[in-house]
Amino acid sequence: MRTVLRNAACPVGKQCPEIAKVEEGYEIVGTNIPDPRLPEHERRVRVPATMLPELDPLEIDDFEAWLDARRRTPGDMLRVQTLTAYSAPSDDADFAGYLGGAPGANQSSPGVVLPGAPG
Repeated sequence: MRTVLRNAACPVGKQCPEIAKVEEGYEIVGTNIPDPRLPEHERRVRVPATMLPELDPLEIDDFEAWLDARRRTPGDMLRVQTLTAYSAPSDDADFAGYLGGAPGANQSSPGVVLPGAPG
């Protein structure tokens, strides 16, 4: 099965750049770049950078304007946090109580239920 993931607009009658998922991996169609260093059965191809924007560095001068231009609803953007620890000193006693099995330790924040919490 072949699923086209991305393709670029191109003039009628020309081969359009394309990235497709196939069972064995990916197929990429682009402009042939001759390279005598490659084996006979391989080709180097070029596709527009706009087809793979996630490979470019994320340089945004006005993040709020950038976000406003792309958001459809509040909270629809992915947030990734990569800290080595997630804690706030004000939560230490509650968390220690939760780990220790203290009754009602998960009730300090209404509506928050911790999986496996007693109570």
